[in-house]
Order: sequence, then structure tokens, then C-alpha cells
Amino acid sequence: MRSDVLTTLMIESVTIALVFGLIVLTPPLKNNSNVGAKIFFGLCLLSITLAVTGGVCYLLRYQTFPGAKTLAIIDMTVHELLMLLFLYQWLVFVSYLVYQSVDHLHRNAIHMLSPIMASSVLVIVNAFTGILFSVDKENIFRVKPAYWIILVIEILYVGGSGFLIYQVSRRTKHPNFFSVLPFLIPFAAGTVATALTPYAVRGLGIAVGLVLVHFSLMNMRCYVDEKRGCFNRAYLTYLAGFAEKQGNSEGTQVLFSCDDTEKDMALCAILLEEKPDNCALIRIAEARYIVLVGAHRKSAARLLSQNVTEICEEENIEVKAELATRRKDESAEAFLQRFV
Repeated sequence: MRSDVLTTLMIESVTIALVFGLIVLTPPLKNNSNVGAKIFFGLCLLSITLAVTGGVCYLLRYQTFPGAKTLAIIDMTVHELLMLLFLYQWLVFVSYLVYQSVDHLHRNAIHMLSPIMASSVLVIVNAFTGILFSVDKENIFRVKPAYWIILVIEILYVGGSGFLIYQVSRRTKHPNFFSVLPFLIPFAAGTVATALTPYAVRGLGIAVGLVLVHFSLMNMRCYVDEKRGCFNRAYLTYLAGFAEKQGNSEGTQVLFSCDDTEKDMALCAILLEEKPDNCALIRIAEARYIVLVGAHRKSAARLLSQNVTEICEEENIEVKAELATRRKDESAEAFLQRFV
């Protein structure tokens, strides 16, 4: 077995072991009702599959048995399609972390998916025409100038996730616990190393990036109710100090409470579905939730209160909604703790 094949197989094995270890040592990834955790688990599974198809590609190098070239083209086609799917899921993951809204994902799914779908069509067409990439007489993957179309789209998806966080951080006054750099740096390093060396290193870069993202989010998890997918009461205390440091002087919050604690999960699900983007949902007690709507958004708060009340009536949930606006002479802590 040649050195490039052996080295790549070792790299892909490390990649699989790294991600598999992350899944095994982090049970919430595979046993969690939280949407973000489910999306991240999907990213882990896709990275393992990418490592497998990448390894198969190198196993087929220098092979001359009948059908070897066809198998190599099929494998690389599947690999490229999986990479596009991974990058789409990565953008979905970042979008959910930023907006904490499944409804936002549904409304923007077409916009996020369209470039990936177009690229996927090109990759499938390439299997029959070789316009993007092909394999040479030694069964080695060779790209063509048109392959830059796929690379540019991949760069836009990874870079776009960083721009999304920057854009939202300018519009909202809530703290941001997440950065794309722990993923972006190893992903970029792996991509460059794959282009400059005879080894497939991008999969390892993805695995390292996922591990770093996982650990970077551990600070956020102490403020998150993993079971319900919203923030917990500890986040309220943290937010009060953050707001004072930022000098935020205005804000609006809505308290939703239900006397029947057995309706807690149902009420949370409704609030997650109905709350506006960039609004934090905080569970302060059994069947008691606060939605932080933000400054200058009283009309949005009233509309949210009305919509949630109507939906709860249809679901036979008796809910009470109270709206509060921060006074200019009121501290952030006093405002946020007003309903607690």
C-alpha cells in the first residue's frame, strides 16, 4: 500500500475515532429533545460518513480491476454531495443557535438550500460528463477549473455563518456565547492542507472543528434548559449583569404563566414556535416563562401575547400573559427580576 493511501487511511481513522468519541462521551447529543443538539448530532454523523467515503476514495487509488474507475467516480460523487449537505446543516445549526427559532429555519429553508441544490445537480451531472472533476488512469481524483464553482459555494456557506453571527450581534443586545472561529480555522486549515498535499486532511479539520465547537458551547449549556430548548433561570441573572455592562436602558418582557404545571412542556413548545426571532425565552419556574422582546417592540410583545393566548385556548391551556416595560430609572436586574 502506497504512503499517500496509508497516511490518508490513518487520518480518516483518527477522524472517525474523534467524532465517535465525542458522541459516546456526550450522551445529550444522541438522547436530547433540544433542536440544536439534534442538528449537531447530525453534523457528527455526516462527518463520520465523509471520513468513510474519503477513505474509500483513497483505497481505490491505483486500482485497475474492472469497474474500479466507475466505483471511484460514484464514491467521489457521494462524497461531494455529503459535503454540500454537511455545509447546509452547518448553516442551519448556526442559524438555530443565533435565532433559537425553528420557525425561522422553516421560513428561510429555501434560501439556505437553493445554492446547495444547484450545486448538487452539478455534481450529479459531473458523474456523467466530468465537467467538475474526474479520475485519471491511476484512479486519482483530479479537479477541473469549473470545480471552483463548488468551492466558492462551500466558502460562502462557511463564511456566511460567521457573517450571520456578526449581523445578528449588531441588532440584538443579548450576549453571544458562540463563535464560528473554532470550526472555521481547522476547516480552512484542513482544506488548504488537502489542496497542497497528497493526503485528505479536510475531514480531520471538520472533526477537530466540531470538537472545539462542542467545548466552546459548554459555557452556554449552564444557561440552557436542555430538555425544553430554552434558557433557564441562571441566564436571567447573567443577563442582568450583561445588560448593565452594555448600558442597555430599555426593554420589554412578557410573562406567561399557567397554574397547571403539567402543561409546562406544551406551553414551552408553543412559545418556542411563536416568539419573534432574536427574542430570548427563559423558564423561571414550573409553567412560568419570560420572553425578552427587546427595546421599542411593545407592539410585537402585545401581538405575541395575543397569539399565544389564542393558541393556548385552542389547546385547553389556561395561560396568563403579563407585559412589562423597563423604566428609565430601573436597573436591569430589577427589571428582569420583576416577575420572578
